[in-house]
Amino acid sequence: MVKKWIFVIVAALTVAAAAGVWYFIIIRDRREVQALVNNVAALACKKKDNLPHSGIFKHTKVDELFDEKVRIKLFKPAVDMDLTREDLKGRVAVLLRMVDYLQTEAGNVNVEVSGDQATFSFDAHVSGKGKSGRDDFSDVYQCSGSAVKRDGKWRISLLTAEPVIK
Repeated sequence: MVKKWIFVIVAALTVAAAAGVWYFIIIRDRREVQALVNNVAALACKKKDNLPHSGIFKHTKVDELFDEKVRIKLFKPAVDMDLTREDLKGRVAVLLRMVDYLQTEAGNVNVEVSGDQATFSFDAHVSGKGKSGRDDFSDVYQCSGSAVKRDGKWRISLLTAEPVIK
């Protein structure tokens, strides 16, 4: 009778440990993808008094955040293209040169993970001011995409953005 109870307790502890490990792994991956989304939002930021060379630091982040090939889909302006990391670095540099300052924040981040694939969606609040005294802007975009886990690191492979009509 005692052996039966020991077996039941060991089996229960084994099941609980397996469930705990599974839960920890899924939650960890979700948190990593959420952090990835927030880091991408930070990539599209420029402070008002940036040093001229600060954009160099942004370029190094592209390698950490994006997969080797990335599909970018924007609905306004209409853009649908596949880019390499090097292409994306150049586009980030051009974007940051076009504005005096730019602030991007990711809100309502939702992540679903399945193995080494993840999908995400979030609201991007983008505000800033263009160069040469252009007007300030403040827009909201509904963004979504997918990420892949390679060599233990999550990287974005698809990013779409559609403006939310005010």
